[in-house]
Amino acid sequence: MRSCCIYTRPPGDFDPKPYVSGDADCSTTQLFGDEDYVLLACDGFFDAVKPSAVPDLVLDALRQPGNSEEGGETQLKQSKEIIGLKVAQQLVSHAKEAGSSDNITVMVVFLRPPEQLLSQDSTTGTAQATQDSTSQNAPQQ
Repeated sequence: MRSCCIYTRPPGDFDPKPYVSGDADCSTTQLFGDEDYVLLACDGFFDAVKPSAVPDLVLDALRQPGNSEEGGETQLKQSKEIIGLKVAQQLVSHAKEAGSSDNITVMVVFLRPPEQLLSQDSTTGTAQATQDSTSQNAPQQ
């Protein structure tokens, strides 16, 4: 899974001068067309969550049921906006559980259909499980 994470830093609720500049810190990131989503999050999120953990967290959030009685497949039938909102909410919850006490803002923009991400993950997982069982059955040298 290929993702693009962008870190943002809001100035906060206090008068930040002279400690924090109000000037935007801008950068350009070239996308190559094989990215699955773009995640924009503030320091309150990334203080508690490592960027390398984001792809697994997004997949876990996509697998979560829409509510306690529905499976992950039902969630994928919902509108793309609702799916992105629920994934972002679960990422915020994860950051809180991981100990963030700062304000947390997360926005997820899917560049591919979420169901495609899950089907790619299940294919990769099946291939990995097959490879693992093959290596376990191989004679030791």
